[in-house]
Amino acid sequence: MNRPFEIENYKNEIGNLKQKLSLYETQYSRQLETERGFWKIFHNSSDAILILGGDKFIDCNESAVRMLKAGNIGKLCSKHPSDISPEKQPDGKTSYDKANEMISIAFDKGYNRFEWMHKKLDGEVFPVEVSLTAVEYKNNIVLHAHLYDISLQKKTEVELEKYRKTLKMLVRRKTNEIELTRNNTIETLATLAEFRNPELGGHICRCKKYLST
Repeated sequence: MNRPFEIENYKNEIGNLKQKLSLYETQYSRQLETERGFWKIFHNSSDAILILGGDKFIDCNESAVRMLKAGNIGKLCSKHPSDISPEKQPDGKTSYDKANEMISIAFDKGYNRFEWMHKKLDGEVFPVEVSLTAVEYKNNIVLHAHLYDISLQKKTEVELEKYRKTLKMLVRRKTNEIELTRNNTIETLATLAEFRNPELGGHICRCKKYLST
């Protein structure tokens, strides 16, 4: 007796399911397209980029391989950041503890930017600026690590500091030379004046004493 009503309900449920399925397919397609675009940029970027899953690298691009002189991606994957860093960072903390601290901040806040000393696989230590960004990857949150080599910037800063110190020393030396020349000139004038006129000479000597105080 209620069969037509039940059939109509089934039709409505099927129609709703079809709409949900269509919406899901659209969303999935968009997400897939976004991920494809992301990985295309990731692999083709000239910047060094690595992906951190937890506290270990799970992927990287060829630019990162070249920067760290790793030879291939496999030599960087499954490594902790401290494995490609000196034992300690400039602040005295171990690279292992410091890396975990920076990673934790990035996961908590979604982003973290800081300077770091890395070590290439050939042993060369060099400074980088690291940008960690939390992103979704295969239904998990991972960290997108962007590395910028700042060796040239640091070298320039050191050279500028040396230049400032040298300039400061030269200015101090020149100031002392000028002061010595001024004193010698006053002394000479006082001597000549006193030779010609003792009273005038004494006056100049008093002026010299006043100027030197």
